[in-house]
Amino acid sequence: MKHPCPESERALLERDLGIFHQVFVEEVAENRSLPVDQIQKLADGSSMPAELAWSAGLVDSLGNEETARSWFAEQLGVNTDEVVFCD
Repeated sequence: MKHPCPESERALLERDLGIFHQVFVEEVAENRSLPVDQIQKLADGSSMPAELAWSAGLVDSLGNEETARSWFAEQLGVNTDEVVFCD
């Protein structure tokens, strides 16, 4: 049985989500050295294909699973066969 969320609780949740959203936007902007307003325009909750994320400066490079495996191995100082991804 579904119980409706009281308006007062919904307002608190929406307030907190707004705060978390703004903090996230500011952190991304700072870490990517991009203007907050640019990130704010992109942060609408929708998904973004890799090519668009790359062109927007949100990721450093594109690749596949093996590219990621090699990157992690290098960062961790281990062989690529030691890097295991969960399915």
